[in-house]
Amino acid sequence: MCMKKEKRSMWRAVLLSVCISLALAALFPLTGRQTQPGQSLRAQRQLVTVWIYGDQLNASGWLRKQTAEYQRQHEGVKIWVRTVTQADLALLEEDFAHAAPDMLLFMAEEEIPQAWTQQTKPLCMAGYALVTHAKAAVTLAPTSLFGVTPAPLINAAATPVPRQDWPQRLAADEGLGAYFLQQMQAPPGAQLMPKDRLQEAFAAREVEAALLSTRQIRVLEAQGIGMELLCAAPGSDLVLYGAVMQGATAAAADVLAHLSSVQAQRALAEEGLFSGQGVRLYGAGMPIWRAVEEAVQEGRQAQAFFWPQEKTAQIHLGQMLYTAK
Repeated sequence: MCMKKEKRSMWRAVLLSVCISLALAALFPLTGRQTQPGQSLRAQRQLVTVWIYGDQLNASGWLRKQTAEYQRQHEGVKIWVRTVTQADLALLEEDFAHAAPDMLLFMAEEEIPQAWTQQTKPLCMAGYALVTHAKAAVTLAPTSLFGVTPAPLINAAATPVPRQDWPQRLAADEGLGAYFLQQMQAPPGAQLMPKDRLQEAFAAREVEAALLSTRQIRVLEAQGIGMELLCAAPGSDLVLYGAVMQGATAAAADVLAHLSSVQAQRALAEEGLFSGQGVRLYGAGMPIWRAVEEAVQEGRQAQAFFWPQEKTAQIHLGQMLYTAK
């Protein structure tokens, strides 16, 4: 009789141990999980929410590509990218603790309360350039980043174009266009129009020259439209910042570090943007883009020059010689 009671007690203890083990496993699924080489504990099974607001640079494509690359390199991290509006930011003012994302990307002109953020970095930039139509036909060859062959005459002499000889039929956007034309000391009487209409007007040769954003120039260049640069100017408001928010998950700082890394910054060239971290994206083979880049990153104007007439067999924005002042 005693033996039977002992056996029952033993089985009850075994069943109780099994039940406790199953309960603990359900409550703590990561208990006992080993960290793989190169994988941090904080990057296991984390969701990072990223908001992008007021994206005037159209940098969301670059952002999504880079966050996808980060996820590929960090198993267990999921990044949710969302484009938000002013209404979403208003929710943060009402209930920041429950509504805040882990990261917020915003333009320099936006007033984001400093109390919301714990770390902020400039990620990418753009600028303005006054361009006119190339005098020679453009021959594209897919041998470089923008599909053009580097010019073989990089060290050839160039003739500067005095401002009084700039084209008279200039056009600019209705926003900052008039301001930048004044800064460039361009001839008066420029036509102002919406940004989208401006790009179309230049492509259709309705105007002789246009003040375009570097993003617009990149789009036109991809269409094979040849351009010569007259002058480039920085756009102090055309800077996209990335911020880690207060109370963010630990992986958010790693994601921001990835976006500001040299590898991610170099990918900005595909979008016609420039590095917010001072990484130089354009070399001697693309001197005009390099001139605009210097103007944007150093906050000063860059004066460009036409090729001499006898050297205009192939003129392209990415190939023209320049001298920066």
